[in-house]
Amino acid sequence: MSIYLKKSIAAIVMAMSLGYATDSFANNSSTGPDVFDEMQIVGWDNPYDVSNEAFDWTIADYDAWDVGTSEESGGGGSYSPPPAPSLCDELRDRKPDSCPNPIPFPNGYGYGRDAYPSGSGIPRLLYWIEHVGGVDSAAREWARSGLSLHTIDITQTFISIDRANERLLLSVQSACRMQSEADQQNPLLVDMSHMQRNCLEVLERLQAEAGDQGFRSYFFDWLEREGLHLDDLGIPETMLDWLAPSNSLRIRYDTISTDAKCAKWWIDAQANQCIF
Repeated sequence: MSIYLKKSIAAIVMAMSLGYATDSFANNSSTGPDVFDEMQIVGWDNPYDVSNEAFDWTIADYDAWDVGTSEESGGGGSYSPPPAPSLCDELRDRKPDSCPNPIPFPNGYGYGRDAYPSGSGIPRLLYWIEHVGGVDSAAREWARSGLSLHTIDITQTFISIDRANERLLLSVQSACRMQSEADQQNPLLVDMSHMQRNCLEVLERLQAEAGDQGFRSYFFDWLEREGLHLDDLGIPETMLDWLAPSNSLRIRYDTISTDAKCAKWWIDAQANQCIF
């Protein structure tokens, strides 16, 4: 509704009030018609004599006020609040740092392989899966699947990193056990195979990087039950801080979780047709 029409309606309401007041005044006042003549009559011919200042309203007040005329409004007034921030505005406010362009959502067992320091746990596991000859096919696939699941687990905010690492360690342990069982079927082997020793080396390094004391105790108890000792196998026991630059599990978590946030942000932006 235009401001002029709003003012006209307001003026009519004021005029009706003034008309009633002047009739009462003319009939009851002892001062006579002289005072009555001094009162201003407002009507359709001069509706704007009653300015918005008379009602102590501003232009913004008129814009916010409307008179309903439809059946839904019931003829009463209504107020239109300012529009809420759009989803695109909210996305703009929470855009991740270092996320200038869309990237694929993290997936696969080898994700982020270029970010890991040489000799750390994840590169050793990737090498065992992809390059060590003689590894049992079932054991190789089990380790690959465990690493793929680790990627997925990190992208899921409801799974803690401790739980994700534990699932990976158990997968690698199962792969080592499967390799041991496969070796036992080879009558030419009189000692532990290099495939099995390499698998145990990977598992020892990963449990050190995870820093989970519960799994560490479980790992050494399992070795004891299997009659295995790291010293006898020439595998040094590793102690490593979670924040150490050579901790591949921590680097993997940082890389995947950061990329997942960026990828999801762009997916949401494109799904809502936001242009930035």
